[in-house]
Amino acid sequence: MACAISILLIAIFSFSSPNLVAYAQNDTLKQGQLLRDDEQLISAGGIFRLGFFSADSNAGLIGTAGARYLGIWFEHIPVYSVWVANRDTPVPDSSGGLTICKDGKLKITHQGGPPIVINSDVESPESSGDNITATLLDSGNLVVRRVDYEGKPAGPVLWQSFDDLHNMLLPGMRLRVNLRARKNLTLNSWSSEEVPAPGAFMPGLNACHIQEWKFSIRT
Repeated sequence: MACAISILLIAIFSFSSPNLVAYAQNDTLKQGQLLRDDEQLISAGGIFRLGFFSADSNAGLIGTAGARYLGIWFEHIPVYSVWVANRDTPVPDSSGGLTICKDGKLKITHQGGPPIVINSDVESPESSGDNITATLLDSGNLVVRRVDYEGKPAGPVLWQSFDDLHNMLLPGMRLRVNLRARKNLTLNSWSSEEVPAPGAFMPGLNACHIQEWKFSIRT
């Protein structure tokens, strides 16, 4: 009788918890792997998670309703994402999955549309045979790099999310101007509380490294 009650309680809990996810329990995505909508990476110290979420407050962070975004958030503050990979191009449903290609490009694949490339500006690996991985660090930084056969870093970082600033400045991030690439690395507000698309406000630096506040209207 006690066994039957336990089974019944487990069944009730399962059907009443729509936000259950399958944690990957590792911090690295390797070539050939697919991080599905119901899976997440967790940094080595358990500080940050990376996964798909819904910005709709009615759906919950890890609900499956509405537009889906790939983001990073604090393990103990799962109500607000600190970085969003596909701000302008949400996945329309829960069919999305994250992969990493041999050229270091991170792609979100989904049904009914072409892959969404997150880091088109990634540096090319030295060799097409290099083993490239994406690792979520305890700083909240997602880094793409070459690793050796033991999985240890074997070269410089090819790309990192800290160079793709959004609306939040984490320790280790820098607001700066890349004069060579003519790129201004600055923050950009969300369009609204439930829409991560770039908004109207951008604090940053000008070419003379003087702090300024900018206001732009997206058309």
